[in-house]
Amino acid sequence: MKPLIKIAGSAVALTLVAAGIAGFTPNSQPATAATIATAAKCGTARLNAVKLFKSTTSIMCDSKWMYVSSLEVPNDEMMVGITGWNQQVPLPFVMSDVLSTMWKIPLKPLYTKTTTATTGVGATALMVNGVPLFNATKPAQGNNQSVYQPSADPLLTGELDHCDGHSGRGDDYHYHAYPTCLVKQLVTQTKSANAKNNQLGWSLDGFPIYGLTEKTGAPVSKLDSCKGHDIKNGIGYHYHFTTQAPYSPMCFHGVLPTENNPEHQPAAATGRPAGGPAKVLITAMDFNLTGKSTLTYTYNNVVGSVTYTPAPSTDANKQCWQFEYLNPPPGSPGSGSQLVCRNKNGKGS
Repeated sequence: MKPLIKIAGSAVALTLVAAGIAGFTPNSQPATAATIATAAKCGTARLNAVKLFKSTTSIMCDSKWMYVSSLEVPNDEMMVGITGWNQQVPLPFVMSDVLSTMWKIPLKPLYTKTTTATTGVGATALMVNGVPLFNATKPAQGNNQSVYQPSADPLLTGELDHCDGHSGRGDDYHYHAYPTCLVKQLVTQTKSANAKNNQLGWSLDGFPIYGLTEKTGAPVSKLDSCKGHDIKNGIGYHYHFTTQAPYSPMCFHGVLPTENNPEHQPAAATGRPAGGPAKVLITAMDFNLTGKSTLTYTYNNVVGSVTYTPAPSTDANKQCWQFEYLNPPPGSPGSGSQLVCRNKNGKGS
C-alpha cells in the first residue's frame, strides 16, 4: 500500500507552520503540560501501540489521563470506493499544545455493570493511528442512533471507503467499522501477520479495543451486549470488532468521563455546510497536508472533483482552505471557488 499522506519538504516531521496548519509537532512536549504530562508516563505498551503512527499522532500521560494529539487523518486510501457520498472531504485537525483541546482517555478505566449507549453522533473510540471510531449507525429519521438499524448503516448504504471510513459532517475522517487498512498497515510495517491481533485502539471509557481475534490469535469467545468481555488472559475487560453488524461497540461498559461527551470532542468542529447525499463513485483521493488535495469522482458518467489547499487566515484561531469545485453533483456544499475556515483545535464551529 502506497503512503498517501504527502508532506511538503519532509516525509517525517509535521511542523506545519508555513502552510497555515500550525501547532502540531508529533511527540513534542506541550509547553503548558511540562510539569503535568509526559510521554514516559504512558508506559511502554501505550507508546508501542502508537509508535508506527508518530508522524500524525502523539500521546502523553499524567496520573489519570492519556492525552492524544492527532491530525485525525490516516496514511491510507481514504475515501476511495465510496458510492453514497455525503459530499464531505477529509480535513486535518490541528491539536495545539493545550491539554484541554486533546483527546482524553482514562488510564485506569472503571468497569460498571450498567451500560451507557453510544449515540452515533460522536466518537466512541480512538484508534492507534489517531483516527476516531464512530458506532455502526448514523443519524437518521426515526433512529435514536444507539440502536442498530440497517437503513442507517453507512457500510450498507455505500458511504464507507475501502478502509471502512469516511468524512463526516465536519469534514472529519473517521471509521464506522473494522478498520481494514489500519490492520494491513500494522501487518505490513511490522512484517508480521500476527500484528492483526494487536490492540487497535481505546474506547473513550479507557478499555482497549481489539480486532477479530484475541491478542494471542485465538478466536473471540462470547461477547456481551457491548461487544466486550474479560477472558482472564491478563488484558482485563476489552472490546472487539466483528464482521457482523453492528461492527463495533454500541455501548460502553466502563464509566464514561464527562470530558468525552460528543460536544467536547475535537471532531465537533464544522467548516463547510453539510452536503446532500450523492450517488457517485469516488475513484481517487490525493491528500496533501501542506499542499493541494484532490478528491476525484464520477457522477452520471461525468468526472468531477473537489480540490482544496491550505490558505492564510486573518484570525489566528482559524485554519482555512481554498476549495475549488469541478462538476459538483446536486446538493454540493459549494461551487466554483470557496474559502472555508474553522476553529483550530477542532472544537466549535
